[in-house]
Amino acid sequence: MTLFLLDENLSPHLAIWLRHLGYAAKVARETNLKGRSDEDVVRWAQKHKAVILTSDLDFGEFFYGKSLGAFGVIILRSRSQGIDSFKKILKTLHAGKVLKDKRLISSLLVADENNYRWRKFNIE
Repeated sequence: MTLFLLDENLSPHLAIWLRHLGYAAKVARETNLKGRSDEDVVRWAQKHKAVILTSDLDFGEFFYGKSLGAFGVIILRSRSQGIDSFKKILKTLHAGKVLKDKRLISSLLVADENNYRWRKFNIE
C-alpha cells in the first residue's frame, strides 16, 4: 500500500480523512519533519517509498536533473487553500483510482479541481 506523507502546509485533518478512505497517511509532525527543509522531507519520502502530498510548488523542482530514488509527489493546486478544496481534489483522484496507482512512487502529479497532469520520471 502506498504511504502518503502530508507536507506541513496541508491540514492534518486530511491525513485522518485519507485514513478513513483506507489509505496509509502520515503528517510531517508524526515523522519529526515539522519545520524541516524540503530536502529532508524528500529524503524521508525516498527512504520510505512514500508519496508527498503538498500544495508547495517547490517540490516539483526535485524531479528535474536529480536522481533521488523512489518517491512521488502530488501537488494540490487550488485558489482556496482550505481543507474542503483539497478534499475535493483528492476525492476526484480517489474516485479515479489514481491514489492507488503504483506508478505514483515514481511520478510528479499536479492536480486541481478539474484535472491533473502526470509526469513519470526515471528512478536510478
